[in-house]
Amino acid sequence: MAAGMDLVISKNISDKIKTQIQQSVLDFVPSEKWDELIKTTSDQFVKDDLPEMITDVLRDKYKEIIQQALLSPKFTTQFDRHGDAIASEGIAKILELAAPQMFSAIFGGIVQQMVEQLRCNTNWG
Repeated sequence: MAAGMDLVISKNISDKIKTQIQQSVLDFVPSEKWDELIKTTSDQFVKDDLPEMITDVLRDKYKEIIQQALLSPKFTTQFDRHGDAIASEGIAKILELAAPQMFSAIFGGIVQQMVEQLRCNTNWG
C-alpha cells in the first residue's frame, strides 16, 4: 500500500473513533445540561459575537457603496470656463440637501450673539 493511502485510511479510522467517543460522552450528559449549555452558548454568541459580525458586514458593505459613489462621474471634479474647480453634480446635490443644517451650524451662534447684544444694548422703553 502506498504511504498516501495509509494516511487516508488512518485518518478515516481516527475520524470514526473520534465520532464514537463524542457520541459516548454525549450519552452521559443529562438533557437539561445540554439545554443549558446550548442556551448559554447561543446567548453569548448573540450578545458578543453577532453584533460584531453584523458591524463588520455593514462597514464593508457601506465602504464599498461609498467608494463606488465617490469614484462615479457624479463626484468627478468639474471646472468652469476659467479653469476653476466647481462643485460636481454629487457635491452640489449634497450641499443642496444639507444647506439648511450647514447654514444654521455655521451662522447660528453668530446670529444668536448679535440678537443677544441687541437685546442688551437697546432701550425698549
